[in-house]
Amino acid sequence: MQKVSLKASDDNKTKALLKARGTELPDGILGAMGLETPVTAQLVNHSSGICWQGSYTTPKKNTDEQFKAKQ
Repeated sequence: MQKVSLKASDDNKTKALLKARGTELPDGILGAMGLETPVTAQLVNHSSGICWQGSYTTPKKNTDEQFKAKQ
């Protein structure tokens, strides 16, 4: 894991960013053609029990190296 960034917002514009790379990631995590949609991402704070979840059906970028989407 290289970076995790969470930004809260009162006007429904919460942002979550996750960047990871390296040998500890499973081989082919994105597959040859990217991820199969819909993609559901879930971040959980185990200390507080707070959970953030998003589902993405039309990503801006979905390749074997990167997945990028907005809701």
